[in-house]
Amino acid sequence: MINKTLILLFAISSVLFYIYPWIDMEVSSLFVKNNKFYLHFQEPYWGIYQSPYYIGYAIIFLIILFAYQLYTKKDFKYLSRIDNGYILSVFIIGVVVVVNLILKDNMGRARPSDIIEFGGTLEFTKAFVLSNQCNKNCSFVCGHASFGFAFMAFYFVYKRVWIFWFGFLY
Repeated sequence: MINKTLILLFAISSVLFYIYPWIDMEVSSLFVKNNKFYLHFQEPYWGIYQSPYYIGYAIIFLIILFAYQLYTKKDFKYLSRIDNGYILSVFIIGVVVVVNLILKDNMGRARPSDIIEFGGTLEFTKAFVLSNQCNKNCSFVCGHASFGFAFMAFYFVYKRVWIFWFGFLY
């Protein structure tokens, strides 16, 4: 399912956003109006925007379940200890540690709504470049998108195409 074409598309788009930062600005301009992400409070986008907080409860449930599985040495029909550990690793190490604690807090890239071009006071920084425009919970990488890609862990466990597309579209 995940093949060389998807990897190539990711690589090409990354290079294009780096070489031609105006593409980044044009895409951002579709979503930022009057110094705000204008879909932030509109349904169904509000629910999608808030979903990582609810996913946090699901992760807590998986942690409790994993502790139970380790303690009792029991596997469940649809979620073994190994699969549960893998999914938790993707969410905790990938999303929480790498994305939110390391990248977002150290890249320094201001959110689009905070840059001068969209009514803010900070300077635009092109993708993949370290900056000093933001100190904490910055724009790069997108925490919400990282949750969508973390859902791919479920695809690798269950091998269901709909799970892949759910994570991709999220």
